[in-house]
Amino acid sequence: MLRRWNEETLNEAYRLLLDEISLPPSAPGGKVEFRRSLTLSFLFKFNLQMLQKLNEMSIIPEDLPGEVASAVQGLPKELQPSFQEFQEVSQGQRGDDLVGRPVMHRSALSQATGEAVYCDDIAGSQGELFLALVTSTRAHAKLIKIDDGEALKLPGVVDAVTAKDIPGKKFRTFTGIDEELLAENEVTCVGQMVGAVVADTRQHAKQGAAAVKVVYEDLPDRVLTIEEAIEKKSFFKPQREIERGNVTEGFRKADQMLEGEIRIGGQEHFYMETQSMLVVPSGEEKELKVYLSCQHPTYAQERKMGFRVACRTLPQESIAETLGIPSNRVSCHVKRMGGAFGGKVTKTSILASITALAAWK
Repeated sequence: MLRRWNEETLNEAYRLLLDEISLPPSAPGGKVEFRRSLTLSFLFKFNLQMLQKLNEMSIIPEDLPGEVASAVQGLPKELQPSFQEFQEVSQGQRGDDLVGRPVMHRSALSQATGEAVYCDDIAGSQGELFLALVTSTRAHAKLIKIDDGEALKLPGVVDAVTAKDIPGKKFRTFTGIDEELLAENEVTCVGQMVGAVVADTRQHAKQGAAAVKVVYEDLPDRVLTIEEAIEKKSFFKPQREIERGNVTEGFRKADQMLEGEIRIGGQEHFYMETQSMLVVPSGEEKELKVYLSCQHPTYAQERKMGFRVACRTLPQESIAETLGIPSNRVSCHVKRMGGAFGGKVTKTSILASITALAAWK
């Protein structure tokens, strides 16, 4: 079917592309909205290239609008000139006093040349297995059954783990909220982890995870919006309020009152290095060596703003409590991180605990 190359055709192509490339909210890698918009941007750039070519062939008379013309221009290949300015230090400053001096980061050269070794760069070892997670496809439901029978029959699949395999503590607590390592009785969001499959390759592990059959029973009274949460008093505990003085009296005496609404979406940490970890059983008495990319590999207890924050979700303590072994049998190794921004503290601990469970089993 012949179609004219115009704005109407492009808009139809956008619609068909979004229908064809469907990404559910729980798609591996996350960032679904960004990935969808990136896909459309590639099509938009292709459209501009075609318009430019048609113009060069004198098929269409219009040039590209100036505001989008740069999208079809090649990136500069030559190195751009640059310089750095540093503050001057006083002549009397001691040589071993580095404050204000242009000191190069110790890993700068190895990172710039690609020689820096990150967690996922560690060479594979004999008998190494890979893990893929089984996640919920329902937003709010009871877990009736997790059937891994078909998954275990697939080539390369070695074993599967669920919450029932955890010999120790099955949840982590952070800021007063308990979070299950693997959901056991109920799921509360799409993408919640309910199990994992280990296999001889990443591909086999993913195929095994996809073959696990989970039977759900949907629960009523789903909460999908903030308005519904307020109406049903569905709040995270403990419920916190920020106020100073008598707020009600302040409003009553105010000369003017302004009302408004602001909505803030979630924020992706968007680190370049994804969550990565390697658990190696070693020695005796269930000792484990854990290599991971984490902001806090051990246990810490801090005092902030007059109250104690117990960070017992951190990997060493988390793994030990999950397996029911002393923490001195777990050694965590962190060489460097490829970004984190707060996204590699609590979640890394949970993922490391699941990986350690699979290695221990």
